Amino acid sequence: MDRCIITATLVIGVLFQVPAFGYPTPVDFDGEVLRWDIRKEDNASIRYYIQAEVNSDLNFYDSVVEQAADLWTEVESSYFVFERTFDSGLAEVTVNLDRNQGSNSASSGYASFSFDTDGKPKHCEIHVATSTAEVEKTILHELGHCVGLGHSLISESIMSYDADKNGFWLDVDDIAAISRLYPIDGSSPKLPPGCAINDGKISASAILLVVLLAPLIVVAFRPYLRYTARG
Repeated sequence: MDRCIITATLVIGVLFQVPAFGYPTPVDFDGEVLRWDIRKEDNASIRYYIQAEVNSDLNFYDSVVEQAADLWTEVESSYFVFERTFDSGLAEVTVNLDRNQGSNSASSGYASFSFDTDGKPKHCEIHVATSTAEVEKTILHELGHCVGLGHSLISESIMSYDADKNGFWLDVDDIAAISRLYPIDGSSPKLPPGCAINDGKISASAILLVVLLAPLIVVAFRPYLRYTARG
């Protein structure tokens, strides 16, 4: 019976990709990969521009935004590069330092993409409320969204919803995520089997794995089925 429980749990874990069986790397939004159309051989960078409602916020957080961008750039297993520009017209990412979020006052920050006619990212707009706590971590988190990352289920990740357990640094989950979107070897982006945001679909790899596990399932449940049949 113990074998039955273990086998059933394994199958359920594969099908629904729970964190115990699928590493929840935050690389997707609703099951779709979101990334900038840049290749390693192009030596391209994503340029960001900083602006603020009041000059004092720009003076105070200017270096924080630069440090946050550098943390994403310095991941050795990724070729993604943030580069600052002082020309707003050249920026793919705009960081807005706001005193409040207006209609989004309950949020400390948010990021939103605009896309070209081919559905590829064209611009990412960040708004960070400087009147809230954890501004530094919010900036790092929102820049992660502009990299193309979703939310992580790992509490220590900067891309987690849980601001109490992470810090102004990248956790192993964040590093794994950006490395899969922009792998240093220039290979195609890889979507790992366990994603933090799932569209509810069962992946082909999960189906294949279940098919391969079918013989094990039969063997594990056979004694139980025989006992049941005998009443």
